[in-house]
Amino acid sequence: MCLIGVGLQSINIFCSLMDLDQGLATNVYYALKTSTNKAIFDIVILKTILKEKEKNTKAENEPSHLTVSGENME
Repeated sequence: MCLIGVGLQSINIFCSLMDLDQGLATNVYYALKTSTNKAIFDIVILKTILKEKEKNTKAENEPSHLTVSGENME
Protein backbone atom coordinates (compact mmCIF):
# COMPACT_ATOMS: atom_id res chain seq x y z
CA MET A 1 0.00 0.00 0.00
CA CYS A 2 2.88 2.37 0.71
CA LEU A 3 4.11 1.87 -2.85
CA ILE A 4 0.92 3.41 -4.21
CA GLY A 5 1.19 6.33 -1.81
CA VAL A 6 -1.49 5.63 0.74
CA GLY A 7 -1.01 5.99 4.47
CA LEU A 8 -2.34 4.42 7.62
CA GLN A 9 -5.85 5.86 7.35
CA SER A 10 -6.30 4.58 3.79
CA ILE A 11 -5.04 1.13 4.77
CA ASN A 12 -7.51 1.00 7.64
CA ILE A 13 -10.37 2.08 5.36
CA PHE A 14 -9.40 -0.63 2.87
CA CYS A 15 -9.27 -3.25 5.65
CA SER A 16 -12.69 -2.14 6.87
CA LEU A 17 -14.21 -2.35 3.38
CA MET A 18 -12.68 -5.81 2.83
CA ASP A 19 -13.83 -6.92 6.31
CA LEU A 20 -10.23 -7.60 7.34
CA ASP A 21 -10.11 -7.25 11.11
CA GLN A 22 -9.56 -3.76 12.52
CA GLY A 23 -6.71 -2.56 10.32
CA LEU A 24 -3.29 -1.59 11.65
CA ALA A 25 -2.36 0.15 14.86
CA THR A 26 -0.20 3.26 14.46
CA ASN A 27 2.89 1.68 16.05
CA VAL A 28 2.60 -1.43 13.86
CA TYR A 29 2.25 0.69 10.71
CA TYR A 30 5.38 2.73 11.48
CA ALA A 31 7.37 -0.36 12.48
CA LEU A 32 6.49 -2.03 9.17
CA LYS A 33 7.25 1.12 7.23
CA THR A 34 10.67 1.52 8.89
CA SER A 35 11.68 -2.10 8.32
CA THR A 36 10.50 -1.99 4.70
CA ASN A 37 12.44 1.21 3.99
CA LYS A 38 15.59 -0.31 5.52
CA ALA A 39 15.23 -3.47 3.42
CA ILE A 40 14.81 -1.45 0.22
CA PHE A 41 17.82 0.72 1.13
CA ASP A 42 19.98 -2.36 1.76
CA ILE A 43 19.01 -3.87 -1.62
CA VAL A 44 19.75 -0.63 -3.50
CA ILE A 45 23.13 -0.21 -1.78
CA LEU A 46 24.14 -3.81 -2.49
CA LYS A 47 23.17 -3.48 -6.15
CA THR A 48 25.14 -0.22 -6.43
CA ILE A 49 28.24 -1.78 -4.87
CA LEU A 50 28.10 -4.74 -7.25
CA LYS A 51 27.78 -2.43 -10.28
CA GLU A 52 30.74 -0.33 -9.10
CA LYS A 53 32.88 -3.44 -8.59
CA GLU A 54 31.95 -4.62 -12.09
CA LYS A 55 32.95 -1.24 -13.57
CA ASN A 56 36.27 -1.38 -11.70
CA THR A 57 36.96 -4.86 -13.04
CA LYS A 58 36.21 -3.76 -16.62
CA ALA A 59 38.53 -0.76 -16.19
CA GLU A 60 41.21 -3.15 -14.86
CA ASN A 61 41.22 -1.47 -11.45
CA GLU A 62 41.13 -3.15 -8.06
CA PRO A 63 37.46 -4.23 -7.66
CA SER A 64 37.29 -3.38 -3.95
CA HIS A 65 38.64 0.19 -4.33
CA LEU A 66 35.36 2.04 -4.62
CA THR A 67 34.90 5.75 -5.22
CA VAL A 68 32.53 7.46 -2.82
CA SER A 69 31.21 10.98 -3.07
CA GLY A 70 28.79 12.81 -0.87
CA GLU A 71 27.43 16.18 0.09
CA ASN A 72 27.66 17.74 3.50
CA MET A 73 24.12 18.72 4.49
CA GLU A 74 25.04 21.17 7.28
